[in-house]
Amino acid sequence: MKPLSPEIPPIPGEFWEPRIFPGIPVTWPPQKGLADLDFYASAAGRNLSQLIDGEYYSNPWGRVRADLRVPRFDFQLLTEAPVRAGIQGVRPLLKEEVQILGDSVVQVDLASALADGMLSPELAVRVRAYYGLFFRNHGVGSAIRLLHPAFSDWVCRPVG
Repeated sequence: MKPLSPEIPPIPGEFWEPRIFPGIPVTWPPQKGLADLDFYASAAGRNLSQLIDGEYYSNPWGRVRADLRVPRFDFQLLTEAPVRAGIQGVRPLLKEEVQILGDSVVQVDLASALADGMLSPELAVRVRAYYGLFFRNHGVGSAIRLLHPAFSDWVCRPVG
């Protein structure tokens, strides 16, 4: 991956890799027939000589809007020159978090529910756990929350 921005010269030993955030519903709450999802591309960087227990992250630099009913995928470049947005710590995942991330079909189930315009209570619990984990543990999650406030507020709102 090329350097993030001309304003930030490459640092020896620093390397970056792309990251894709799980698909976020474009329309929230669900409405029958509106099943578009936005997938955001960002980057995570490391420099082991300067940052041992964390990584740099960029804000989203690209978006793929997916209409899973057709299927159709449209890419939009959000910025030509992504910049380093911050540093996030890294830590081993808890056993419960590993189980949540192991729910490999939650995004597929969410897309089906969006097309039907309805989420079951069981799926709502899974979606909140899965996406809540991403919003809490990825620095770029705060930027994505701003782009999808209705969905992210629902995910992060305490249940009960």
